[in-house]
Amino acid sequence: MFMSTRWRSELIVCILYQPFVLKQIRRFELQLHADQSSITIMMVFRGLYWTLWMFSCIENIHNRLIVPEQSLTEDESSVNTISLPHAVQVQGKDHQWPELINGAVGGSVKFTPNNPPSTAIDIINWQFGTTIILTGNPDSPFVASAYRDRVSFDKNTLALELRNLKLEDSGSYSLTVVPSSGDQVRGETALQVFEKINNRLIVPEQSLAEDESSVNTISLPHPVQVQGQNVDRDLQIPELTNEVVGGSVKFIPNNPPSTAIKVVQWKFGTTGILTGPPDSPLIVSTYRNRISFDKNTLSLELRNLKLEDSGSYSLIALDSGANQLRGETSLQVFEKNVDEDLQLPELTTGGVGGHVMFIPNKIPSTAINVIIWQFGTTIILTGNPDSPSVTSAYRDRVSFDKSTLSLELRNLKLEDSGSYSLTLLTSSGDQLRGETLLHVFDYIHDVILIGPEEALIERESSANITSKGSGTITSVQWMKDNSPLSSSSRIIFSSDNRSVSISPVERSDTGEYQCTYSNPVSSETAKLTLIINYGPDGVSIRGPDVVDLGVQVSLSCSAKSEPSASFSWTFNGLDTGVTRDTLTIDKTDFTDSGKYICTAFNRITNRRESQKHMLLVQGKDHQLPELINGAVGESVKLTPNNPPSTAIDIINWQFGTTIILTGNPHSPVVASAYRDRVSFDKNTLALELRNLKLEDSGSYSLTVVPSSGDQVRGETTLQVFGEYLGQDLQFPGQTYGAIGGSVMFTPENLGSIGIDVQITWNFGATNILTGKPESPTIVPAYVDRVSFDQNTLSLELRNLKMEDSGSYILTVTPVSGDQLRGETTLQLFENITNVRLTGPEETLIEDESFANITSEGSGTITSVQWMKDNSPLSSSSRIIFSSDNRSVSISPVERSDTGEYQCTYSNPVSSETAKLTLIINYGPEGVSIKGPDEMDLGVQVFLSCFANSEPSASFSWTLNGSDTGVTTDKYTIDKTDFTDSGEYICTAYNRVTNRSESIGHVLRIQVGGGGLSTGAVVGIAIGVSVAVSGFCGLIVYFTKNNIIPKPNCLKRDEASGATAQRGQELDISFEETNNFPDTNGDGNHIYENRNEIYENAPNRPSCSTAPPLQARK
Repeated sequence: MFMSTRWRSELIVCILYQPFVLKQIRRFELQLHADQSSITIMMVFRGLYWTLWMFSCIENIHNRLIVPEQSLTEDESSVNTISLPHAVQVQGKDHQWPELINGAVGGSVKFTPNNPPSTAIDIINWQFGTTIILTGNPDSPFVASAYRDRVSFDKNTLALELRNLKLEDSGSYSLTVVPSSGDQVRGETALQVFEKINNRLIVPEQSLAEDESSVNTISLPHPVQVQGQNVDRDLQIPELTNEVVGGSVKFIPNNPPSTAIKVVQWKFGTTGILTGPPDSPLIVSTYRNRISFDKNTLSLELRNLKLEDSGSYSLIALDSGANQLRGETSLQVFEKNVDEDLQLPELTTGGVGGHVMFIPNKIPSTAINVIIWQFGTTIILTGNPDSPSVTSAYRDRVSFDKSTLSLELRNLKLEDSGSYSLTLLTSSGDQLRGETLLHVFDYIHDVILIGPEEALIERESSANITSKGSGTITSVQWMKDNSPLSSSSRIIFSSDNRSVSISPVERSDTGEYQCTYSNPVSSETAKLTLIINYGPDGVSIRGPDVVDLGVQVSLSCSAKSEPSASFSWTFNGLDTGVTRDTLTIDKTDFTDSGKYICTAFNRITNRRESQKHMLLVQGKDHQLPELINGAVGESVKLTPNNPPSTAIDIINWQFGTTIILTGNPHSPVVASAYRDRVSFDKNTLALELRNLKLEDSGSYSLTVVPSSGDQVRGETTLQVFGEYLGQDLQFPGQTYGAIGGSVMFTPENLGSIGIDVQITWNFGATNILTGKPESPTIVPAYVDRVSFDQNTLSLELRNLKMEDSGSYILTVTPVSGDQLRGETTLQLFENITNVRLTGPEETLIEDESFANITSEGSGTITSVQWMKDNSPLSSSSRIIFSSDNRSVSISPVERSDTGEYQCTYSNPVSSETAKLTLIINYGPEGVSIKGPDEMDLGVQVFLSCFANSEPSASFSWTLNGSDTGVTTDKYTIDKTDFTDSGEYICTAYNRVTNRSESIGHVLRIQVGGGGLSTGAVVGIAIGVSVAVSGFCGLIVYFTKNNIIPKPNCLKRDEASGATAQRGQELDISFEETNNFPDTNGDGNHIYENRNEIYENAPNRPSCSTAPPLQARK
């Protein structure tokens, strides 16, 4: 025993004079040192006396009465000290017991409660740990067979006498009393059984002289239990642990010290288990392979339990302040299955106010004398199964079924949680026991979610959602829109999982959040909707770029926004007063041409975004060039500059009043006189007139009747000249320009003009410049915007504006001769910019996903063209274009859809292309393995696995059903062995499509034949044939004469490769002995069955398990 303090005691020596007169002669000091087990007594005996010694310990040692067995004589006698038990009264739960009772092997003890109940008693129950000793009515209790000859019971005092004590009787003993009225009461004590203590003689080594000599008493190694006040209570360890033979147990202090521990010691009784510093304690050799020690918790695990491990275990710890802490526990080890005979469910759950049923899965077939249902140590019912007595506390709450021995417990409370045990005493005296655990949960209710009250703005706000609820909560699960909510760098759960923080919020966080509180008996879900405000962004305007005069036009503005955005419109910088998403022009006018800007505004985010749209209104009149010149025998093309943008029902081309062609644009009727001379373009409505004649000169008109709106008409004049053109100036019929750019108007047939001419350039009726070619006068509005070339009479117009669209006329007036005139039309477009493609954000999987690609851009857009991988993209049953050709939908996607998509916005002066790449994920499929089917022993082999997959597949390999650990597309065997034979399966896996596909490949390893000459091979073959023939002859002879039994080859116990998986029956017959096995280079035979190969070295199967022998060619 380690002791960290000194004890001061008083020794009183009483001298007994005859006739029995006591005289106190001296008071001495006794010191018991912590570092040794000796007692030093400073005293001298005087005379021959009978003496009485009494040690009165002030602090930690219980009183001990030391009584001499004989008279003591000075310098001659010795003292034999006997340790008697000292009963310490401990107030228990109900009864008062001695805390510890000591007994000797072969002796007896009596457990007597100090305060038995005064009321009538219905049931008493004495137990050793969980083992019943006796139970039933006090007048006639039932005694377990194991204790029938060893116990006596006193019904008046409820005392139990236990005789013929054994070491394994050490442990906890409890008495439960169920009175006729009132609550049941319980008391508990512990018994420690020791081997008997031999006498010890205390003999001084020399004569003692008063005030000079001393006596040293040395303690010999015998187990003496010293009990003190709270010595064993510093460290709290469970009082009693039960386990079975072969199992393990862990002794864990409930309150390990917080201070540093210098020395720790674990003991079994008085036998040391380990001692020393916690980081490196010394372990006794007998325990070295059976224990584990945790330096942090000071816990001790004891494994491979034996019956003799039953007893008392103590822990002593010495901290850095020289304080000693101590704790003690008891272990009871039983034979296996003592408590396993009755099988009860390991765990039962119930809700407060509900009920549960404890039903044994296995009950004995023999008659049962006594049944006991207990809650922990509290008896619920006991007695004969036909009429058991139910304790008053459970009378209205339980029902018992004698046929199944089941117990129903109703009106459950939280405090009903705990261990429930059923113990049976059979008529044969056997005790059977089963145990289960009940967890009672309070039903979950009033679950609510509390979220942010302020408006949440994307990328600015944070959101905290907190859950609350009542009941026993064992699990908290979060969902969003019916899918699990996972943590991320933005989404963080609290440590108890009862709240979630999202920072910053994004629009994808909008949705319904669900929090479910649950336990095994109930659950409840609360819901909360978060709305994340964002935008506006992605503002776009849908509507035509070019419209006819006098028609209705609508421009629609859209934006991604939460809440929905409000809109405002401006036209050429001026507020229109329109505050809806759609701007409508009831009847277009030329003044409606210009820039329209839509501005979207979000009142919550206080953000706004704008988009512009250019609209050109083209007139109904003068849709054709005013004058067209042609030469005899040539051809001309009459092309309207502004064909209607709406659907057309009827077109009509006329020469004067003579109809050339009329009808639907797709199939017009051509007059017979023109059948071989004209061609019509249904898209541009242009008319080509061939083989011109002088009489073709005149007025040509085009009338168009649209499906909706007013009909429109255009007119032009054709002048057909002979071999030489007249004096009119020729310009291109149409000139195109870009806003902010420049154009050059140049006459194509100027020829030679005199020096004395007057020139004029006009924009419609507005003069631009006039005067002589060498020094024309430019009007102020055009001074900085035009340049004139006196040689070619060409006019350059810069810094173009939308209002510059219209007719430009050059007039040349000589001093003498005819006036020359030429005219052209300028149409302006806004340059195309910011063309972009928006595609799907999610992963695309073949035959599962669909893809929408949308184009956006700015400027005057007259044409939209789609390409894929630089080839035109055509519509199909899967590929569908929108009505305005600005988006395309592919459903479902296929792998051939992978590629670069291009969308080109264009007009006559500019174009811009946006690109987007789609990747379609597919596979794996077409998995194949390349490699040999047969290989020689001891060579390198490669198997390669291939699969069609996007993205590339990952691979795994198995051999005969076992994972090889190889995760590459190539499987390498550095040096083949017979164990490498079998079926190799390669599995390809695509992590995106979550699909997999496998393929098998059988490889057979055989002995190579390299190195032997033909003669050697023939010689070996002949030798082997002769030897095998002789061997087979002997087998046949012995078999026919019954000298050896015919083999009976049974099903193999163990097989490798594919055969083992098929579990086929393997038999052998002597008719197959002509199929001689091959031999390898070492002379070992190779036995083969399908894909299985065996050597006659240690792995070759015996006859009773071998597969059929087959000769391998």
